[in-house]
Amino acid sequence: MLESEDELFDFRVALIENIQRKNLSDPELAAAIKEYDEMKRKLEGEPKPGYRTDIKGPLPQYSKGWTQDKTASDLKISQQTVSRAIQIATAIEEYPELAKEKKGEVILRKYRIKKQLEKIKKGEIQFPEVIKKIFFGGNSVKPPDFQSQSVNWKSLLLSFKALI
Repeated sequence: MLESEDELFDFRVALIENIQRKNLSDPELAAAIKEYDEMKRKLEGEPKPGYRTDIKGPLPQYSKGWTQDKTASDLKISQQTVSRAIQIATAIEEYPELAKEKKGEVILRKYRIKKQLEKIKKGEIQFPEVIKKIFFGGNSVKPPDFQSQSVNWKSLLLSFKALI
């Protein structure tokens, strides 16, 4: 983690250049955006509960703490891009094997499936609920066997392709 404002500035400039050139993979970009957001939160603090962070104006209490909106503004990207990057980076932190995927959407889809499989194994939810939660639909495609000990992710995703 960077310690000084100068290092943070250099990191920000390099990150903006990489975003514009698009020479980072989705996982690399996500990790860099999340790292930048976390560094700024460490330096500037988290927004205080109860304060609206979406209001721009002269009232100083509204500018206290670092937000995803500020990260987006600093990096010249949308807040949605920051949010998605943080989700991707968090998924990879929780399941490091997802880092080998190149596309952020694939990472997030596999992450959601893994989280739902955990809930099935714990008995927290039943299979039909999983389909609804992951894919927001109710097509009648024969699902793969979730009770097997190992899951072949490629065949699992191919089985679900008709649902997407």
